[in-house]
This record gives sequence, structure tokens and C-alpha cells, in this order.
Amino acid sequence: MGKINYNWDQIHEHTNNIIDFAEKVGIDTIVGIARGGLPPAVIISNYLDCQMFTIGIRSYNNNQEQLCIKTTQDLDAGLFEDNKVLIVDDICDSGKSLHYIKDMLDSNCKVKEVFTSALFFRQGAMFTPDYYSDFIVDDSWITFPWEKR
Repeated sequence: MGKINYNWDQIHEHTNNIIDFAEKVGIDTIVGIARGGLPPAVIISNYLDCQMFTIGIRSYNNNQEQLCIKTTQDLDAGLFEDNKVLIVDDICDSGKSLHYIKDMLDSNCKVKEVFTSALFFRQGAMFTPDYYSDFIVDDSWITFPWEKR
């Protein structure tokens, strides 16, 4: 398995692509997935000047093995009423996290619409985000500038 290191300039380029999508669909609220989705979510919410909330979930253990999804920081369903919400993550590996949170918001919140996004989408994921900036065709491990290298 190879390793790809991204720098902040590259992240901003990919984040700008998500911003373009968010502006087209009229996003009111950003939900960043802790931990990796928070840096791009902050950039997007600052640019759009819209509210941002975080949700914490865990789907990998320390050995980077996929586990069942557990919510570690929940959302208040009343915060999103009648909003168009964009869920932001750094990478859609399996798609489980984005799918889980989208279903949770659709089921428990009175939102207008929920969209999903990721900087990167890995081929073979079980869920495809509504928008992603780039496609990963191999099993390379992506390292972001906010992670320990």
C-alpha cells in the first residue's frame, strides 16, 4: 500500500470544489465529521459564512481496521430544522460514516435536504457522496496536513 501526502494548498483546492457545489445547492448548515472532516468543514463554513456543527463517530480502531460505527459526539436535532445541510468528511473510504450520518439526519431532524461530501472518494465504497473533489482508484493511504506523518 502506497502513501500519498497532501499539503494545505492541495486541500484548499479540493475544498474550493466542495464550496462551489455547496453554493449551487444553497447550503445553510455544515456538519463536519470529527476528526478528519473538521478542517475542511471549518474552511467551507467560514467561506460560506454559515453555521457549522460537529459530529463524532468512530469506525476504525488503532490498527486501521474497519469496525461498526459508534457515535462519540451527537447532534441536537433541533439545530437543523428547515435547513439544507452539507455533511463534510475528508475521505469516503467505505462510505459507512457518511451514509450513517445522512440516515440519522434524514430520520431524526426536520431538514429540507441533506447532502454529503468528501474531499476524496475511494473506488469501491458502498456509498457515493453527493459531491467529492477527487477519486482514488487504488489502496493508497492518504495523509492530510493536519495528521501526524
